[in-house]
Amino acid sequence: MGISRRAVLGGIGHSATLGALAAALPPQLRAAQPAAAAPAAAAAPATTLCLSMIYQQAEGATFNGDLFRDQHLPLLKKAYGSSVDRVELRLPTPVAEGAPPPRIIATVNIWFRDIAAFVTKTKTAAKDVTASMENITKAPVVAQVDQVLSVLGDDRLTVPVDALCNSAYFAAKDGATFDTRYFTETYFPKLAELYGPTAIRRIEVTSGAAPSGGGKLVVLNSAHIYIRDEAAYDEAATKAGTELLVEAQKYTNIQPIQTLTRLHAVG
Repeated sequence: MGISRRAVLGGIGHSATLGALAAALPPQLRAAQPAAAAPAAAAAPATTLCLSMIYQQAEGATFNGDLFRDQHLPLLKKAYGSSVDRVELRLPTPVAEGAPPPRIIATVNIWFRDIAAFVTKTKTAAKDVTASMENITKAPVVAQVDQVLSVLGDDRLTVPVDALCNSAYFAAKDGATFDTRYFTETYFPKLAELYGPTAIRRIEVTSGAAPSGGGKLVVLNSAHIYIRDEAAYDEAATKAGTELLVEAQKYTNIQPIQTLTRLHAVG
């Protein structure tokens, strides 16, 4: 799996701010929650949902990562409190001189701890969150709720600022095929084994949660590989690339969109 520094989500997206999206989330999040059930002897593991936002390059588009970190992130933490497990802002790594600018200018993920509480707090916080984001970016954004399917390696909360993350997005398209079970249970465990813990600190695999109201998913599945040692990662990619390419053909006919980012802020 090579690293693409000029990844692009061609033709995917719509204009929205985090605040405007948050205001529209309650029905979608309610639809994603499991229905209440009678008490059982052993409860099933809780479903982890994540709000994923990919801000795209466009004419005049900017994203002020430092302002997000210093002003917006504290606002989110105050507004949503313990209803949110973690917020991440990832920004693209620099490209070589003369290369085209990155087509993804920022990625924000918000993992939920208590969806019902988040929905309640959103009603109060949406106005302030929207106003804050208007000072940070006006870039078009791909936004959807994802379900975390699998995690390997370190705990999410231990991934530090400045960590590199190689993300792969599998965009929905006509005629697309995707074997989510093979992707989750076979491909990424094999990737983790071939690369090893020296190169990789964490892998998180997600799948788009079906939108409420019969809407269509933008991204079917995603994978985020948090890199521990860049040199070890590149060396492992050279050795394992061919084998993993063969494996990839077993679960999808979608060419993944890859982007290398650095973790700029967490909360």
